[in-house]
This record gives sequence, structure tokens and C-alpha cells, in this order.
Amino acid sequence: MRKLLLLFPIILIVLKTNAQSTSDTVNTPFWIDMMQDRSVNLHQTQRAFELYWQNRTIDKASGYKPFKRWELMAQHEADPNGNLPDYQQLYDAIYHYYDSLSGNIMGLTFGTAPCLTEGNWVEIGPNKIPGNRTSQPNGMGRVNAIAFHPTDDNIMYAGAPAGGMWKTIDKGKSWT
Repeated sequence: MRKLLLLFPIILIVLKTNAQSTSDTVNTPFWIDMMQDRSVNLHQTQRAFELYWQNRTIDKASGYKPFKRWELMAQHEADPNGNLPDYQQLYDAIYHYYDSLSGNIMGLTFGTAPCLTEGNWVEIGPNKIPGNRTSQPNGMGRVNAIAFHPTDDNIMYAGAPAGGMWKTIDKGKSWT
């Protein structure tokens, strides 16, 4: 009987802790931190998200849409149990995939490219940013990816963060 009386407060503490964690999940957006920790199970993160949003209105800039985007990507990466691979596992998988291709993809051989230490980059414009009659700047953007064809000096590719992709076949004189 004494043992039972000693176990009773412990059982109450465990039950109260579980109730608080569910209650805290409802009141606190733990899912924000959970989705950024690859060691946290996807299903646990989804449960915390659903508990948090069950009686809330979805407002702009509330984090709802970014979570749904993350969830979609995470579902593709997770195993059937909801475990996410860490970034090193993903890197190793990609590396071994390319390594298994023997460095040859679609007839292009990959390896270490020669690195030139000098170049002749010249600003060619635009010197005046074109207007579009709405007082909004036009013709502006940034390039965040450049690739050079491995065997043909005339061909280069440029990519933009918004998704644009350009190709030149005449050393940059014209782009499509």
C-alpha cells in the first residue's frame, strides 16, 4: 500500500506534464522550431502544427503557408516513419549518385575545371534603366548562377533567383 501511495504522486506529475505539453503546443508555436530541427520527427511536427492551428484564423504573415511548403518538401524526404535525413546524409546520397554515373551525364564529363585567374569583364549596361510608365523600375534583376559549357567557349548560361534562365551561343553578345 505504501508503494502505491508513493507511485500516485509520480503518476499525477507524468499525467500533468503530458497535459501541459499538449496545452503548450496549442498555445505556443513549437512547430516553428521543430521544423528547423532535422532530428524531430515529421509526424510530431505536423501534430504540433495542427494542434496550434485548430481554433485559429489563418492570417497573412502568420507562418501557415511557409509551414505548408516545408511540409510538402519534408514529406518527400522523410521515411515512412516520418524521420528526416540529416543534411550530411542528403549530401552523401547526392555525391554517391553522381559518383555512380562515373562522372558522365548526358555525354558531358564532369571533373575539376581549369580555373583562370584573370579575365576581361567589362560593364556593358544598361546605362539608363528603362521606365515602364508606372514609376516602377524596369529591367532590373540579379543573376545568381553562371555556368560555362565545358567544351564550347561560345556557350554560357545565366540564372536568376526568380527562375529566369538565359543562354548565349555567341560569347554573350546575345541571350535567349
